[in-house]
Amino acid sequence: MKLNFVILLVDDDEDDRQIFVEAMKVLKLSAQVVQATNGLHALGLIKDPAVPKPDIMIFDLNMPRMNGLELLCAVRAQSGCDQIPIVIYSTSSRPEDINQCLASGADTYLPKHSSFAQLCKDLLGVFQQYISGDIHGDDQV
Repeated sequence: MKLNFVILLVDDDEDDRQIFVEAMKVLKLSAQVVQATNGLHALGLIKDPAVPKPDIMIFDLNMPRMNGLELLCAVRAQSGCDQIPIVIYSTSSRPEDINQCLASGADTYLPKHSSFAQLCKDLLGVFQQYISGDIHGDDQV
């Protein structure tokens, strides 16, 4: 991996966050994963000058306190965050959820799969699309 980048991962489920981090290791992607447990936590991190600015943000849709759609709208309204790619990563496959997220400024909507291999492929595709540079990952996924 020839590129370093920062991901803001926002998900209230610790297991899902750990699976995401494990996928990054399997893909051998050189990224710093900044983690938040809900939308309010994420907004605090985004505003904190000590936290690196993310190159891409990945939000779960269904979270307590501030869900992914509310966070998406809040982030898109902030100066300096309007061009950062945002991916909604959710178990919901309801067309109305997908359409509402995309209409509100999400760049991509990824379904959460039960397959770890599919997660790795989806993440690699997202990073190849939205992160400039030479991203190859591990072809053995």
